[in-house]
Amino acid sequence: GTLAATFILMPTLGLLGTLILLAAVNVGVGLFALRAPLSTPKTPVPSHRSSTLSLPRIHLTIFASGFLGLAIELTGIRGLSQILENTAYTYASVLAVFLAGIAGGATLYHRFLRHHSPRTVLNGLLCILATACLLMAWTLPVAPAVYGAAREFLGDRVTAVLLAEVATATVVLAFPAV
Repeated sequence: GTLAATFILMPTLGLLGTLILLAAVNVGVGLFALRAPLSTPKTPVPSHRSSTLSLPRIHLTIFASGFLGLAIELTGIRGLSQILENTAYTYASVLAVFLAGIAGGATLYHRFLRHHSPRTVLNGLLCILATACLLMAWTLPVAPAVYGAAREFLGDRVTAVLLAEVATATVVLAFPAV
């Protein structure tokens, strides 16, 4: 959606037309969600009574990890804006990389981790998140070299510049977003 809105809809419909169209899509999705029947999972998720987490701990962890996720996104985008071309296309590309990383992380969780002990999974994921933050702090300073090498390899065409920006954003944000 981020890439389609920026690269297809805005040049075709203009900013106002794109905003109206996407607002209508959001209203339609909201109405559909209100009318959709609630369903339960077909396969029950195993219960881990011995490692149940308290509700305040869950709320605090969700808040802190969400806050940290937004901080990582903001830091990455602000840092990359100093290196990349800093256009609307750049922002959309970097945001798409970050959102793809979040989707990839959710997919990995549902595929491999959701049937394990919540306490064990939570502790492991928080350790991985801390490592990812440190990794982003290490990759952001090398991003200019990555971007320069990608630009040299790909050339100066518009698509080549965008690919170089996506490659650089992937190096910086992919692991922290997952």
